[in-house]
Amino acid sequence: MSNCINKIMDQQAKSNKLTMKQVEELRAMFTCYSKDDMMTQEQLNTMFANINFVPTQSQKEKYAKLFAIRDKISCNEFMTIFKIKADDIPYSKSEILNAFKFLSQEYKKPNHINKERIQEVLKYLELDGRDIAKIMHSLDGLADKDGDIDYRDLVESLF
Repeated sequence: MSNCINKIMDQQAKSNKLTMKQVEELRAMFTCYSKDDMMTQEQLNTMFANINFVPTQSQKEKYAKLFAIRDKISCNEFMTIFKIKADDIPYSKSEILNAFKFLSQEYKKPNHINKERIQEVLKYLELDGRDIAKIMHSLDGLADKDGDIDYRDLVESLF
């Protein structure tokens, strides 16, 4: 696995883009070391030690900021530290923002969309049930007590 992450990080440094396979390998690695799709700082450090990976100073600082706010991080937060974002999304940030802005008009709370509505959209897009479950779980940290998500935060997490 250490060879895997080193290759991935080399490619990410060169092109700032990863293949879907490489992203899936990182997600699998996260899953192996996490519990309930969330990872503590201790688990993250253990994973890095086991794969002989030394994060950059910038990555260490970003992780420290996240763990100062909460006890555990999600896979999306983990991936964000490595600047592994949705580069392969076929739509621009503004197009996605406009789509969510349109959907948010269904709700009384400005700039928000309910998690259930997001799930409906994902089903309409014919995503696999497991993928939908993972996405919905990753949204837990963005949702308020009513299950509403500020779509701007959601889009920001993608780009």
